[in-house]
Amino acid sequence: MSTNITSAVSSQVIIMAIFIAVGYLFTKIKMFSQDGTKEMTNLLLYIVTPCVIIKSFQRGYSSDSLEKLAVAFIVAIAVHVVMFVSSKLFYLKSKDKNRSIVDRFCISYSNCGFMGIPLLEAALGAEGVFVGSAYLAVFNVFVWTQGYKMFTAGTSKTSVLKVILNPGVIGVALSAILVFSGITLPKVATTAIEGMSALNTPVAMVLLGIYLAETKILDALKNFNLYIVCILRLLVMPIAVVFALKALNIDISVSYATILSAACPCATISAIFAARFDKNSGYASSVVAVSTLFSLVSLPFIAYVTSAIFA
Repeated sequence: MSTNITSAVSSQVIIMAIFIAVGYLFTKIKMFSQDGTKEMTNLLLYIVTPCVIIKSFQRGYSSDSLEKLAVAFIVAIAVHVVMFVSSKLFYLKSKDKNRSIVDRFCISYSNCGFMGIPLLEAALGAEGVFVGSAYLAVFNVFVWTQGYKMFTAGTSKTSVLKVILNPGVIGVALSAILVFSGITLPKVATTAIEGMSALNTPVAMVLLGIYLAETKILDALKNFNLYIVCILRLLVMPIAVVFALKALNIDISVSYATILSAACPCATISAIFAARFDKNSGYASSVVAVSTLFSLVSLPFIAYVTSAIFA
């Protein structure tokens, strides 16, 4: 596993870069509009994301695989809690509250669905996606509860019902029902879900390309704070996870899946939340776009470090 992970991740990163370039170029030649971007975002959030979660849990289960999944859930919860607490400490004295909300969210939450799932599939195969789905499930629950609360704190927009009835949590709930009830979906349903899930990477990467095209990259690169966020999200946090999981002697497939998920760039949904709740959306889009660019280099590097540590 260790010998192939770096090359597999590097190859998948190149594929994702091609999708990003498509979104970038088509936006620059005015073939994609802002209305289209909103519709693509809704497609990802409300249809594709739940399908990805459900698909990842639709497989045969052995006692060993269920044990790994349970460990993956515990590890994912611990990683998210540590990242959230750490990000809060980093920006405890920040005077710009709107920007600090974006910074903390971006450091805490990775793009583990849109980028993580295809990376796991390329590097670790079906088992990697299955184990990594625990990280994605925990991510969705945290994002739509704690993360949602971050952006809506102090406003009248926070609603327990809205937090519960969101695509991520619904996808996790449906998956849990299917797993513990032993229900197997009919072939027509699984084929439809797999088809929608297949849209995850190309649509998400094209959307990131659109964000890049709409971002003044040169101006964004002059923002020193953006580099701090990217270093923490892309290097410090994932490397800390590598050494922690190695020290704890966590199962290698769980470790690899968790590390790759944690090493992804800032979650796209940070820009979506920032725009929806008027929290410095331009800056949020810049952080997402630039961290995605940097991740094309950092992801293979983290994969290399992981291979070296776990060899």
